[in-house]
Amino acid sequence: MAGDKWWFGFRQTTPKPPGQAIACGPYESYEKAKDERERSKAWDCEVSVPYSATSQEEAEGKAKQVLA
Repeated sequence: MAGDKWWFGFRQTTPKPPGQAIACGPYESYEKAKDERERSKAWDCEVSVPYSATSQEEAEGKAKQVLA
């Protein structure tokens, strides 16, 4: 869709309980979001697949939904 940017969700999993999911972005392309997602992976966190959103609020909602 026109105007969409790319994001991915991120959540710290340690210490317990896990942290709140946040949206990382925006990125201009899926490839840029995917590359940054790969760099953000670690043993103590969760990352979602990249997704598109038109606003920060929509992106935050999707991150919380995906990493629930």
